[in-house]
Formats: sequence, C-alpha cells, structure tokens
Amino acid sequence: MNEAFTWAFLGSAAGISAATVVMTQIVKRFIPKVDPKWIALAISFVISMAAQAATGDGQATSYALALFNAVLTAGAAIGAYEGILGPLAHVGNTKNKDGGDSHGGN
Repeated sequence: MNEAFTWAFLGSAAGISAATVVMTQIVKRFIPKVDPKWIALAISFVISMAAQAATGDGQATSYALALFNAVLTAGAAIGAYEGILGPLAHVGNTKNKDGGDSHGGN
C-alpha cells in the first residue's frame, strides 16, 4: 500500500474520523474565529460525500446516509481529539491559571 488514505479507507468511519482530525487541525489555524467543532463537522461532511461519490452507487438515499455518517464521524473525531490528542497538546506547559508554575513557585 503506497497511499496513506484510499477511497475505501475514507469510506469507513475510522477513515473519515482520522482524516477529519488531521484536516481540522490544519484548517482551524486559517479561520480561528470559527469553533473547531463546526469545522470538524463541515470537513467530515465533505469527506463523507466525496467518499460516497467515489465509491457509492449514486442514489440519493446513499447521500442522505452519508450526512448521518458525517455527524457520527465528526463526533468521533472531536472525542478522539479531546480525549487523546488535546491533553498531549498541553504537555510541558506547567503554567497554572495564577501565572505561576505547577511546582509551587513563580
């Protein structure tokens, strides 16, 4: 396998979620005033529709199902980021709310 993403992988919930996490982290830097959760939903929707167009049968019901899958996979991507990657983004940052470090000194 030479590609990181294939249409078959992007057609799966795991593929859409993984691509959504990666793309949201990139896109949110360009539009910082928009909540990243909305960005994730939009990206998940676009990926879901593109994967459906590339691998599906072209029926309207398939696209409706892709919309529901986008909501599900956006939620999974948000949960994965907040549960796994979000806490890692703060590793090494020892400042607390008071401006002092977490070791008791300033």
